[in-house]
Amino acid sequence: MSQHDLTIDNQTFPLTRTDLNLALKALSEMQSGASAPAHLANGVLWLDTTGDPNILKMYNSGAPGLWMTIGEFAVSTGIFTTARLDGLTATVSELNKLDGVTATPAELNKLAGATATTAQLNFVTGVTSAIQTQLNAKAALASPALTGNPTAPTQATGNDTTRIATTAFVANSAIGLGQTWQDVSGSRVAGTSYQNTTGRPIQVLATVSRSASSDYWWQVSSNGSTWLDATLITGSAGANPAPSFGAVIPDTWYYRVSFATSMTVQAWLELR
Repeated sequence: MSQHDLTIDNQTFPLTRTDLNLALKALSEMQSGASAPAHLANGVLWLDTTGDPNILKMYNSGAPGLWMTIGEFAVSTGIFTTARLDGLTATVSELNKLDGVTATPAELNKLAGATATTAQLNFVTGVTSAIQTQLNAKAALASPALTGNPTAPTQATGNDTTRIATTAFVANSAIGLGQTWQDVSGSRVAGTSYQNTTGRPIQVLATVSRSASSDYWWQVSSNGSTWLDATLITGSAGANPAPSFGAVIPDTWYYRVSFATSMTVQAWLELR
């Protein structure tokens, strides 16, 4: 480490050569030393070796304190940090992500005072176009005007909340949509209970005949044990025409014909 006043005095040649060598040495070492060099001119560099890190300074007669800090050289680690990056914790790899950025200094200065965390800034990872433009293309939460064929989850049959009813939900809840009348007379017996397991309401129409005068009930139940009397039919044996009855059966409900004397199913149709 050396310094020189960069002035070559009048002297004999050997001394002049020595003086020149000392001046060149001082320049090559950036006037390194613990105190400022004697030669002061705008642009003169000085490596202040007072402590670790050494501080690289440039003389400027118009600068506060005359010496401007260019950066610091950590002797213990061999790392040089420019003054503008002082305190920066980003790695070289992270800084290289700015390579090719075309933002102007004014645009970059908008980050001054930013309080967003690294995690929050990383939320924009993968964004390929203006975020506001993308947000503007989204439907509003309040009274959105949807276009095309928007979809929604199909709610369970019987749901009576404010959730969206899809066409599938309507079809599953309405009688007749996607259903057909089916003759199930051969599999229905008076006095036996049956459960609607189709996943949607069905309609039942039945005609029975009696061999003796008696009353009978068309009954429904939500659990198969507690029955509700839906229709009471009275009449004499062999009545013509035979009495008919019907009802809409909600999904999972039970239904049956309850009787006191023998009767025969003449017709049993179900819309399912």
